Amino acid sequence: MHKYQKAALNIAFLTIMLSAGLRGRYVDVTSNDLDTDLSGDLRPGYAQNQQEELLSAFENNDYPAWRKLTAGKPSAPGIDESTFRRFVAARQAARQGQYGKAIKLTEKIKNELGIA
Repeated sequence: MHKYQKAALNIAFLTIMLSAGLRGRYVDVTSNDLDTDLSGDLRPGYAQNQQEELLSAFENNDYPAWRKLTAGKPSAPGIDESTFRRFVAARQAARQGQYGKAIKLTEKIKNELGIA
């Protein structure tokens, strides 16, 4: 597997983990339609703007906004501000073509969360 592909898969996986509080069911990651579950049904209580707000929190390295979005919802255990910031750094590294760095950061996060 190429470094680009491995970095992209790791980041996609962690994005789903970090946004788990917004989704109550599994997501079909082959589809860009993240507001539906695998059967294509609209998720109950899902606000379409939540996805945009979540991505904005990642883009702006805004842990308080992310925490507010996921407050009271089942989010991945062990996600603290340090983990969130390292995830954002991994996303930025991948966007800059630093795939080795992105892989290293995401693998470390996955190991710490026990999902490796």
